[in-house]
Formats: sequence, structure tokens, C-alpha cells
Amino acid sequence: MVQSYFFKNIYTFKEFTEDEINKIIQIINQIQLKTGEKLFSENDESDALYIIINSSAMIKKGSMVLSILTQGECIGEITFLNKEKRTATVTAIEDSEIIKIKYDDLYRLMEENSQIASKIYKSIAIILSKRLVEISNTIETRFQPLKFLC
Repeated sequence: MVQSYFFKNIYTFKEFTEDEINKIIQIINQIQLKTGEKLFSENDESDALYIIINSSAMIKKGSMVLSILTQGECIGEITFLNKEKRTATVTAIEDSEIIKIKYDDLYRLMEENSQIASKIYKSIAIILSKRLVEISNTIETRFQPLKFLC
């Protein structure tokens, strides 16, 4: 079982108190993935947020690799917010341990505790903004030569 000190090193939970972390621990499940095993596929129904305990995962949309996520990073934050189908496919790059937090359990906890809700939404907003900047920089770098063709 993941201990509370692990959560203090995860960006999503870094501002949580010990009591708030213990409430999160009560609603998590740990899952194992083998190398090459999919956590979920693009367009799957979404029901959980995931956090990588160890190893790394590849995020793909179609045949394009969008990102490689590593220990402590969050997966599923977009569908947590918009409640739609999965936007990408996630595959374990190596044998992995992953935390699964069902959306319904997290929504319930957030309804009971507005401080947890505020901290979760704030961390997800920051995570998404950092990923947007990263993708923007990648696109700018990849397509830089094209500006000379216009």
C-alpha cells in the first residue's frame, strides 16, 4: 500500500495536509501493468484518475506520441473535468504500479471537503497549463522551418 509520504512528492497532492492525504488513501486502488499493456484506449469510457507510482507511460493520439509521463504524474485529468471519453491511449513502457482513483469516489470526497476540492482543481489547472505550454513549445520547434514557406 502506498504510504502518505509518497503523496507529498506528487504535484497533485503537494499542498494537502496529512489528514487530507489519508482521506485520499482511503479511496485509492493500486494496479499493476506489464510492459506494453494499455491502461486505456482513446475513446474508452472514463471513470478514474491515475497516478504513476513507478516507471513511465506513453500517451498517444492515433499514431502520434503526445507525451511520456513518469513517476508521480497524473493521467486522466482532462476527462475528470469534462466527463467525456478518453482523449488518448495510455500504454505502460515498462512494468508499472499505478494508483487508480475512481472519479465517483473523488467527486464524493470533494463534495464533503471543499478544501480538497479547491486543491484538486487548482493542481489540475496548473498541470494542464504546463502541458499546454509543453505541447505549444514542441509544435513551435517541430514546425519552425515552415514559417519560411509562407
